[in-house]
Amino acid sequence: MELDNLLKEERLSGASLLILANKQDIKGALTPAEIAKVLNLEAMDKTRHWKIIGCSAYTGERARCCLADLHA
Repeated sequence: MELDNLLKEERLSGASLLILANKQDIKGALTPAEIAKVLNLEAMDKTRHWKIIGCSAYTGERARCCLADLHA
């Protein structure tokens, strides 16, 4: 999987992973838990911190707070 290979690069060692799961306003969109399962994040190195936040750029739900957290 491309994400897995990317995260194995030495320059990303110890980097945290934040995934913004956009389009949560659309019926049938994968939930953050489903995305974690598809990406097999639970099997990732336990020293890497990761989080998936569901959001919607269309409705603004959680999108603004996520972007504000990135700037903090």
